[in-house]
Amino acid sequence: MIKGETIILIEKTITGKNPIGEPIATSQEVEVEDVLIGTPSTDAVVQDMDLYGKRLAYVLGIPK
Repeated sequence: MIKGETIILIEKTITGKNPIGEPIATSQEVEVEDVLIGTPSTDAVVQDMDLYGKRLAYVLGIPK
């Protein structure tokens, strides 16, 4: 049987706007249980780096 791990995600919520109209966000930690963690394929790493300029480190399988 496959067993997932508990991870903590940071959820940002917009709570208002500052005097010049930019959004103000607050962060809240949310625990998610039974998440499957895997390594990305080589193709996914290269494509993500080209599209977003960020390196893909893990692939998460988050349950509904």
